[in-house]
Amino acid sequence: DLFYSKYVHHKRILGHLSAVYCVCFDRAGKYIITGADDYLVKVWSAWDGRLIYTFRGHQLEISDISVSQENTLIASGSVDKQIRIWCLQTTAPISVLTSHQQQVTSVKFCPLLKGNIRYLVSTSNDGSICFWKVDVVNNSVDPKPIKFIERPKPGAHIVCSSFSSGGAFLATGSSDHYIRVFHVNAPQGPAKILEIEAHSDHVDSLVFSNWSLKFVSGSKDGNAHIWSYERQTWKNLTLDMCEVSKDSTKFLSNVSIISNNNNENS
Repeated sequence: DLFYSKYVHHKRILGHLSAVYCVCFDRAGKYIITGADDYLVKVWSAWDGRLIYTFRGHQLEISDISVSQENTLIASGSVDKQIRIWCLQTTAPISVLTSHQQQVTSVKFCPLLKGNIRYLVSTSNDGSICFWKVDVVNNSVDPKPIKFIERPKPGAHIVCSSFSSGGAFLATGSSDHYIRVFHVNAPQGPAKILEIEAHSDHVDSLVFSNWSLKFVSGSKDGNAHIWSYERQTWKNLTLDMCEVSKDSTKFLSNVSIISNNNNENS
């Protein structure tokens, strides 16, 4: 309580015409980037809240945004099925990626760098996961991704994703209750190494540890699982998130947001 009491409200800005769906800092902490219901991506000064630039081009709501490790590129995903990439330094458009058939649910730059190539990963309601090759020296993107279609059940879609701290692994959660893990640095390129129905409802949140090969998955079934990579195998420990009332009746709680602190204490 003492720590949080030191927080001071810095500024309130009415910057979009409608709901803001995603927000992030750039890698240097100088800018705040927002994506909203008005189809716009905006870059703001983190110091004084001043609008720096507005990126236009999407035709529907912005669903997710990500900044490259080099702090040079911004990627945005949208309900219009597109991923757009801009240069953060010059504001020039770099690429428009159009492999998904339904709305994009997440976009993330992979921390792993192989030569000049870094992966941008996007997931979608069409059940697909795309690995896009990004040349970070020339600021160019291969328009043909490495694509995985993960739709064992009709209507299943990928909900969330998270990279391990070094970028060697990607974990995804989906509405078909499955967790899938991909080895990004496999000899032949990204490869799926785990597919397991660990939950009994939508897996709607995932977060990797900041220091180790562990991640946590959360679901609408009221459970969270801690996954750890040991001896070339993924093992899990279940956290029962049910609430018990005074009359010993259990109530399921939806686990919709998961986070951890930097030193892994919680």
